[in-house]
Amino acid sequence: MKKLTILMLVLGLIFSFSGQSTVYLTEAEMEAVTGKGGKGGGGGGGSVYQPPVDPDGLTSWEFNNKFVEDSLYYWNGVDYSMFADGYSDTDYDGQVDANDSVVIVETLKNMGYDVPATTIDGLYYNYYTQAGYDTLSEDFYTKNDFRYTKSNLVDEEDLKDGNFWKLSKGDLIFIDYDNDFSWNNAAVYMGSYGGYSHAALIASDYYDRVLVVDLVWDNVINLDLAYGYSDSKSLDYYNIERYF
Repeated sequence: MKKLTILMLVLGLIFSFSGQSTVYLTEAEMEAVTGKGGKGGGGGGGSVYQPPVDPDGLTSWEFNNKFVEDSLYYWNGVDYSMFADGYSDTDYDGQVDANDSVVIVETLKNMGYDVPATTIDGLYYNYYTQAGYDTLSEDFYTKNDFRYTKSNLVDEEDLKDGNFWKLSKGDLIFIDYDNDFSWNNAAVYMGSYGGYSHAALIASDYYDRVLVVDLVWDNVINLDLAYGYSDSKSLDYYNIERYF
């Protein structure tokens, strides 16, 4: 009752001198009336709310930047022929179409996230096993809500129209250039890099290596986007971090 009386007196004084209907109390006035700080509560001691600390110390923005930098560091210039025999540190069993998925999965592992092996289709549809195909495996049911990627607002129409500015650094561009309903590539969008306004890192059988391409001017990737199927997804940072 005493606090209510004080509040009414404070409001009455403000009304009488300002002549306005909108009232703003200072943090000190709010604490005097309610016993709580004006920012984030913390009654009594007036403590300020502190957001929880991210376990790996990275924000999602920092994660995506590091993912792009590490992808470039570990893979740029690597000969494509290594993918035909499988990558020695994984369990892909020589699957040739594991090219870009190896780049992405192994980069995440080098960042400290021990994510399971998968194919490019697995990255898009979020399934995995050691070989990367069987969606009904024991592992799948053990962590059946784990996801590598999540949807974003950049779709096939945007990619065909060259609206690459809608992409965020670290997004994955999925390409099915032969229209067989299986993804052939998952290029890593890098943003501005090396004089390119819209660069991407891709494991290309055409160029026979992992390389950085200019999405605006590279004829090969533009033809793939124009005449094949395509889509974009973002890495699901919080989900990756939660499990691994």
